[in-house]
Amino acid sequence: MDSRVQPTLPQFILGNEHVLPARCFAALAAACPPNVTLVRRKTGWVDRFVFRRILTVLCDALAPLRSSYQPILLLDAHRVHVMAQTFAICHAAGVWVVVIPARTTWLLQPLDTDAFSLYKLVLQKEYQAARVRLACGDLAIGDVLQCVYATIRRVLHGRKWASAFERNGFGAVSTALSSRFDAYVDAGERAVASSRPTHAQLACVFPKGCVVPLGHIWSQFSRRAPLRIPARRLPRQALRASAEAAESSPGAASSGIAHRLRSSTTRYDM
Repeated sequence: MDSRVQPTLPQFILGNEHVLPARCFAALAAACPPNVTLVRRKTGWVDRFVFRRILTVLCDALAPLRSSYQPILLLDAHRVHVMAQTFAICHAAGVWVVVIPARTTWLLQPLDTDAFSLYKLVLQKEYQAARVRLACGDLAIGDVLQCVYATIRRVLHGRKWASAFERNGFGAVSTALSSRFDAYVDAGERAVASSRPTHAQLACVFPKGCVVPLGHIWSQFSRRAPLRIPARRLPRQALRASAEAAESSPGAASSGIAHRLRSSTTRYDM
């Protein structure tokens, strides 16, 4: 949870073909800050193909930190996030995965409890300030993106996030838990056994009807050579879906806003 790590971690802005016109996309992508990747696709949704590539870039960015830290990735239990490939990619990179139980992100996910509302507030202020500064009506997409970049710097880079993890139960001690956590989680339920959870217990964490990838989950704690899944490296300035199936399988997509930005420290949220 070292705040110095935050500015080095990748951020992604997803936009559809209408929001990010082809005629100006190259110029917009070139204007991105070093750790921001602008992504243009038919939709602004994150499907399994996009998520796999985002995850690969994140793991690459975390690699230099492994000599000093054990990276831990907190993921909500959306089906796109908890596929077997997620655990395989993270295991290969030495990143531990912690799944936030389904329907509990409002209580346990630091993004939901501490980041999103502040991010939206700062972005709104940046947008209004830009309209006043430019003395015009609606801003061009390039101007809007500059507001997003400023918000990333002010909110995600400019704050220390250790306390957010601690309040939600992901710190080293339990004395800093939030009052909301105390209200919804009984003291007796906080004791966690050192034994491996059963399949039935793990199933409670995943969405209803989701196949729990047991082998891949426990492989991250195995001493055997990690299972590696080939994955193409995401280009620096643009993410291009390599398979047309990404566009022909809407059921595999996860709903999202036009841009999906992730707050993170050494424990990186998605």
